[in-house]
Amino acid sequence: MHHEKRVVILIGILSGICISLGFIRPFDGVITLSELVLQLSGSRGELSMSCNLVELIGFMLRMMPNYIMILVFGNKLYGHFCTASIYVFSRCPNRMKWYGKEMLQLINFICIFELVFLSTTAIASVLRYQVIFSVGGFILLGCHALIFMLWNFTLVLLVNLLAINIGSSAAFTLVMVVQMTCTAALSIINILTKMQIKQDIIDVFLWLNPVAHTVLGWHRSTLLEVELANSRYSLNLVTSIWIPALFCIVTVLMGGQLIQKKDLLAEDMEMETI
Repeated sequence: MHHEKRVVILIGILSGICISLGFIRPFDGVITLSELVLQLSGSRGELSMSCNLVELIGFMLRMMPNYIMILVFGNKLYGHFCTASIYVFSRCPNRMKWYGKEMLQLINFICIFELVFLSTTAIASVLRYQVIFSVGGFILLGCHALIFMLWNFTLVLLVNLLAINIGSSAAFTLVMVVQMTCTAALSIINILTKMQIKQDIIDVFLWLNPVAHTVLGWHRSTLLEVELANSRYSLNLVTSIWIPALFCIVTVLMGGQLIQKKDLLAEDMEMETI
């Protein structure tokens, strides 16, 4: 476990440095904390992310640290379902207790990564630019961290649970393909805008796309009116926190049911042996 924590911290530090150097770019050498956070989710300076191809690719590159975390921990829980499962469940017959401990470990790793990643990004930016801190900026940073902790935990757990039936490689590929497809589907918003489709219809497409809820520059909030003044769309920030929270709860509950019912010792999906 200590080795895994060191790996998480290392990934967080390296990712924070790379993302800061690659994407935190104020126009005049001065940046507010809220603007820094918005740039993490695709904004260019004070301009929130558009839905054209170039900016969507930039957004996916910003998400690379999260993809790496999903890859690293996408088979952590599933690892006990293969050759080690006999050892684990002979010593721990209470599967739900074991499942709960695994969930706590995953949450711990995800939280450590996100905190180290964001702290490193901020520190690397402070060393390069003048960063103006504010209460609103810290609140926005907290919202960003919470949203990504929930999404990353849900996706990591989903990969692990899917791996029980289809193997870890196929599970990771499936989850990544779905996430990339959702990101690419945001380009439809650009097409609808050029066609001058009603904003209400565009808002529905945005609301239905889970990836859109991770783009803070598309949100509105009465608490953060100044920080989100240049928002391109009108997604509700509270709603975008509740959606991944609900997905997380549903995934955890489904995982518990699967753990209880699955004959874990019957088949090794990686080796395709009985």
